[in-house]
Amino acid sequence: MNKARILVVEDEIIIAMEIADRLKEMGYEIVRIVPDSEMALKTAIEQKPDLILMDIMLPGNVDGIETTAQIHAKIDIPVIYLTANADKSTLERAKSSDAFGYLIKPFEEKELNSTIEMALYKHRMEIKLKESEARFKGLVENSSIGIFRIDSEGKILHANPTFVNLLGYKNFNEIKNNKFENYIIGGAEKYSEILDEINEKKQIARCQFEIKIKDKENIFVSLNGKSFDQGIDDTYFDGTIEDITIQLKYEDQLIKAKEIAEQADQIKSDFLAGMSHEIRTPINTILNYSSLLSEELKKNENNNYDDIFTSIQLGSKRLIRTIDSILNMAQLQAGSFNVFKTKINLVEEVFNNLLEEFNFLAEKKGIDLNLNVVAEHTNILGDQYSLKQLFISVIDNSLKYTEQGDININIYNDAEGTLSIAIEDTGKSLPEDLLNNFIENSVEQVDKVSNLIEGNGLCLSLIKKYCEINGAFLKVTNKKGGGTKYTVKFDQTKIRNKTIGKNVEKTRSLDSQDMR
Repeated sequence: MNKARILVVEDEIIIAMEIADRLKEMGYEIVRIVPDSEMALKTAIEQKPDLILMDIMLPGNVDGIETTAQIHAKIDIPVIYLTANADKSTLERAKSSDAFGYLIKPFEEKELNSTIEMALYKHRMEIKLKESEARFKGLVENSSIGIFRIDSEGKILHANPTFVNLLGYKNFNEIKNNKFENYIIGGAEKYSEILDEINEKKQIARCQFEIKIKDKENIFVSLNGKSFDQGIDDTYFDGTIEDITIQLKYEDQLIKAKEIAEQADQIKSDFLAGMSHEIRTPINTILNYSSLLSEELKKNENNNYDDIFTSIQLGSKRLIRTIDSILNMAQLQAGSFNVFKTKINLVEEVFNNLLEEFNFLAEKKGIDLNLNVVAEHTNILGDQYSLKQLFISVIDNSLKYTEQGDININIYNDAEGTLSIAIEDTGKSLPEDLLNNFIENSVEQVDKVSNLIEGNGLCLSLIKKYCEINGAFLKVTNKKGGGTKYTVKFDQTKIRNKTIGKNVEKTRSLDSQDMR
């Protein structure tokens, strides 16, 4: 630490020299020795010492106490008085001049050293305190939030400019000592409610209420703060208020917008459900009559229409699946897709039924569709409808883009024993980033990339959602030499228990008959 620089103000040169010698021995640096008030003031301003030892009795009309006052008016330097006169009146004058010490001559070296060190330390602490107060005052004065203090009677003791401006005033004196309740809509009754909460918790947070504004419309504010109890006569509350009028308006608009969006979403769902029914009815009529016609024609030995009727059946079923995908996506987005989980054997209850439908399409295209089951167990807890839709989507995509080769469905347990299904084809493949784009993006975004492949891409965006419903993880990769591999792994710990119960089971039954 640097030596403290000390200015000695003493008119008796012998005493001054003796003090200077002692100070040097203690390790201090002597700035100068001066004999009177004028020289003391000039040297203090020019040299800015760390401390001044000031004799009270100086020659001339200005003594040491008055000299200290003149110095402090221009520069902040700690002063220790030196005097042989210890009368009460001199002591009182010295105390009122904000001195840092008072030594009566003659004094011991140890006494001088301890007084100087205490004065230097006290001055350093005062500087830090002033800096801290200045920073705090700057923060309060420039804060965009209203800051205030009220006493136990609710009178406003202090407030920053923002608080004053929020109430519609320009000067703090206009509201000083006024009761806070005067500015609250609801007056004393509302203030009492707020006070009850403060007294109970000793603090308050995000309390919202309306306040009166001078010559302007009222605003809503949010109140935060704490109460401090320093005794019966010294209880106060420090708080902040923030204008939340615009925020509340936006929140109200958001609520209304949400309600409108929910209504629109319900209208959309109702429309899609209605359209689904309207489209299904004529398609089912076509399917029924084509079946009857096929049966009649089979009586004719020269019947060559089997392929035609099969194509009608498959085309109609594909159209129904497309309608299902549209409706399912709408329900998933609206959060109204019903899930009913039961114990399911994937091979017997899902894949065997799907292969009956897709084998004809595969044979027609000259593609081998193979099911290879090597898993030790194929039972899971899942939603049968969404599981069928999941694998219909994958197999249908593979058939759509495979012109030759084969499609292999491998059901196995991986190294960790997890039930896994890998569906591999040898057809046209897209870059993996686009494939994953289809799977990750919602229906609104599918159209951005769907022009790159045949079809609407809707089922691809549903695949991941179906997987999530059944606690499955999906990975899509391109095979070397061409083709795509879809891998679905079932993690039963991730199954989402959304809606399970008799009502859902009944709804699912109705959906199966009418919609699916």
